[in-house]
Amino acid sequence: TTTCSHHHHHHHYHIFILFFSIFFILTTKVLFVSSSASKIVNSIDSSAPFVSYFSQLKASQPYDVLSLEGIFGFTPKHASNSKRRANTLQNDDGDVPQHDVGDQMRGLSDFIISKVSVNAHPVHQPVFKLRQLQYLHSHPNAKFVQQPVRAHYIRLENPLNHFSFKTSPLGCGSLSTVQQSALHHKCILATNAGFFNTHTGDCLGSIVSQGESIKTTDVTNVNFGITKSGNYVVGYMSQDDLQKMDFLQLMSGVIWLVRDGKSYVQDALKIEEGKTQESGKLENFVTLTASRTAIGHTADGELIILQVDGDGNTDQGLNLREMADKMIALGAVQAVNLDGGGSSTTVVNGEIVSSVSDGCTSLEGGNKDFRCPRRVATITCIHNAQTIVPPKDDSNNSKDAGGIDETVLGAGEKILTTVIFVGVGIVLLMLIFVVVFATVIFILYQFVAYIDRLDRKQYAKLNQEDDAELSQYYDDERDVLRSDVEDTLPEQIGPGSVQEDDVASVSNSNDGAT
Repeated sequence: TTTCSHHHHHHHYHIFILFFSIFFILTTKVLFVSSSASKIVNSIDSSAPFVSYFSQLKASQPYDVLSLEGIFGFTPKHASNSKRRANTLQNDDGDVPQHDVGDQMRGLSDFIISKVSVNAHPVHQPVFKLRQLQYLHSHPNAKFVQQPVRAHYIRLENPLNHFSFKTSPLGCGSLSTVQQSALHHKCILATNAGFFNTHTGDCLGSIVSQGESIKTTDVTNVNFGITKSGNYVVGYMSQDDLQKMDFLQLMSGVIWLVRDGKSYVQDALKIEEGKTQESGKLENFVTLTASRTAIGHTADGELIILQVDGDGNTDQGLNLREMADKMIALGAVQAVNLDGGGSSTTVVNGEIVSSVSDGCTSLEGGNKDFRCPRRVATITCIHNAQTIVPPKDDSNNSKDAGGIDETVLGAGEKILTTVIFVGVGIVLLMLIFVVVFATVIFILYQFVAYIDRLDRKQYAKLNQEDDAELSQYYDDERDVLRSDVEDTLPEQIGPGSVQEDDVASVSNSNDGAT
């Protein structure tokens, strides 16, 4: 029996080895497939409107910039009802409004010049901080209802060689998402910038990018510019001013938010034209609660951008008076309001980190429940130092517009892929361990059960033999007894004379002997 059980155990051992080998090959294959799948998903998914906090951390990987801090802001002073246009295609934000102010302001020269901060250590990389803020905002129609408003605040220490306004890859007249433009222009960090005609894609206002004048207009709207000599110029400029000053970067906004550290919204309302945005009357554009993007600079010449998440349809976000207050609180001495609403987007290393508010169009699948990033005409771009050479011919560059640049996605993506790979590996190893452990326990149990069965059989067999032996013994005993009894019975009871004579003769002989 020992040889038999040992052989059986050996057989189980071979099955176990075979099972383990097959399982190992399969899981290794799954591990490699899933790792490549995660990489593919990562690049396909880069246009997804929702980005997790994990991706934000990943996005900041090549530059240690992202830290989150909750700033629960003050209740805004000027919360007012937002009057909404009815039956219009885009009623959610400020993008080309009716003329509010007469032509009397055309050609107005009223601007402020201040020094751009020059970082003590000129570096190839931009030196900046990115903070996620949270404000509490009173709902326009119910003052006691406090809504959390999320925002992204960017502060750039060395703007001169590391900040640009950029058009979409194919220039004014074509639109692309902030993400697509950021990847094309190799921006480490980008937001939406100027206003545009949502129907034709045409840029509105004046634009200078990397020293090249793309468009100049006479419309009286506030401008934010940086000159080649290293000055900020913020305010209203005539065509003459625009040509005289040697601008490196310039973008028109709508509403001068902060002037010399104080809110300038009320004055700007009286001066500026509303043609550049699409939310109707300029007063409505100012009071509308929606997503917003603003640009400005601090007293020490650092550039700041504030992008606020929201949705004009559900009264989420900030109005422009609140935006001015927030910019002042962040240290802005001058600030200009850029395009907002569905355009308002922040992208870090090719990833959207803000919440977009536009419903998806038929181009993106047409489900209005889903949120998609809006295609815009221009962006703000923070990038590595670039030598400024005005482009002579951009037509041959347009082919790589959709290409994803490895350096932009940077080490973050590789780290995320590695983390996913390692995570999947650990999970699979744990599964293998559990399966192997369960298999070993099962085999041991079966082996013990088998030995037990053998023992029982052996025991039963022995019992049977004992029983047979005993019954045989009893049978033999019975036969012996029976034959003995049969032999003795006739002698005692039978009437035969032989015995009597014998007895008599014995007794006689005895007597005779006596």
